[in-house]
Amino acid sequence: MTIPAMKKTGYTPTWAAAVEACASTGGTIMPPVMGAAGFLIASFLNVPYTHVMLAAFFPASLYYLTLLVQVDSHAAFLGLGGIPRSELPKTLAVLREGWFFIGSLVLLTFVMVYMRVEAWAPFYVMIFLFVCATLRKETRYTWRKFADFLVESGKLLAQITAILAGIGLIIGSLSGTGVANSFSRELVLFAGGNLFLLLVLGAITSFILGIGMTVTACYVFLAIVLVPALVEIGVNGMAAHLFVLYWGCLSYITPPVALASITAAAISGSDPIRTGFLSMRLGSAKYIVPFMFVLDPTMILIGPVEEIIMTVITAILGGVVLAGAIEGYLYLVGVLSPVYRVLFFSSGFMLMYPKRLTEAAGLIILVLGILIKKRLGRSDNFKHA
Repeated sequence: MTIPAMKKTGYTPTWAAAVEACASTGGTIMPPVMGAAGFLIASFLNVPYTHVMLAAFFPASLYYLTLLVQVDSHAAFLGLGGIPRSELPKTLAVLREGWFFIGSLVLLTFVMVYMRVEAWAPFYVMIFLFVCATLRKETRYTWRKFADFLVESGKLLAQITAILAGIGLIIGSLSGTGVANSFSRELVLFAGGNLFLLLVLGAITSFILGIGMTVTACYVFLAIVLVPALVEIGVNGMAAHLFVLYWGCLSYITPPVALASITAAAISGSDPIRTGFLSMRLGSAKYIVPFMFVLDPTMILIGPVEEIIMTVITAILGGVVLAGAIEGYLYLVGVLSPVYRVLFFSSGFMLMYPKRLTEAAGLIILVLGILIKKRLGRSDNFKHA
């Protein structure tokens, strides 16, 4: 549905596929669901799932914000127009046809946040959707559909059971032999107490393991092997778990694997390799943000309120500037030449970096860049080849 719509508005097949790949894979890090990994984080940290949702909300929102700004900036850069108003779907018609999707999300959030029975939340939502499907003629279950549902559910449960059994064997062998603890110690010793080096090693390890494992299996393995090393060196526990989750699922949009990008490319008819590299560009925030919230937990809303507010404001501003610089078009500034793109990219990155001195420097660079651009009055209106 989304790829043809984007192609219709003027985006190339490569762009449409890359946007879809980045948007769809973000569901793993976006509350309230976050897949099975979110519940596993709550289990490892022994905290309510609502704490995980709250911590994951802003980084995930920042990722989607930068993606949205990049898509919009690219459209402005190329002068693309939107779908004619006459072809836009009517709001009431859409709500009438798909209200139960919103209802299920509201129910899921209510059960997890207010009732605090996370384990039962999927069952309540499943019953709700089943009733809604039965009430509507278009989606009403027949005995044949119900039988197919049972078969597909059985296949899915069999796959999950196999994954959990494999994870259990890995966890048991690592714990029983002491490899998990020794690996964590070796990582800390190799990094020599250098947090940044340890994070880079952790990111590489998470990415490599994410290539051959599902997100859930990869996360569980890293939570046992890598997270203790990060916590030992002083990283906040929640930040450490989210860090390995982010980097564990990056292989879906990163070549040479890029499964999500390749799948989207097959639908859009674009080149898989080009789609994969464009997905990396569009998903750039997903590579950067984990380092930021590890360095300063206020980005995952942990810390003094005034510090959290300051971090949120500067990170949002930095994300917008960074995204605009990557695509060559910045709001209130216009089309950017390569020199200005480098300048504003540096400014955006520094604004996102959670240190007050760096943020101040990034803000100064941003203001000076805008003033110089306006003063010179240059609008380098060039287009991509």
